[in-house]
Amino acid sequence: MIDALLSGCTESKVSDPATLDLAEGRVWIVDEAPVGAWAGRAGTIAVFTAGGWRFVTPVAGMRMYDRDRAIVRIFDGGAWRGATSAAEPTGGTVIDLEARNALSAVLMALRQFGLLDAT
Repeated sequence: MIDALLSGCTESKVSDPATLDLAEGRVWIVDEAPVGAWAGRAGTIAVFTAGGWRFVTPVAGMRMYDRDRAIVRIFDGGAWRGATSAAEPTGGTVIDLEARNALSAVLMALRQFGLLDAT
């Protein structure tokens, strides 16, 4: 359990554990409407162990990297929030291409590090 939580990495945020490729030590965030073995465990962190599922209640400020979406999820005390999306710079009456390119590069770097949603 300690190794699973200290890694700070989850496979994804899902509702149905029946669809998962299970391997000991893999971690998921339980979505808002869980079913099956996860019923009643919304918002928790699910760890698959040799003894079956183990659940951890997150605390406000906890961060987990979501491999599936390639973003950092943050628990705000009530729900897991994904990084928000930021649009590329557009519009304006005076277009400064250097500034626009610099902003695009910053946004791309933030997406690569999982700090902004890539979608």
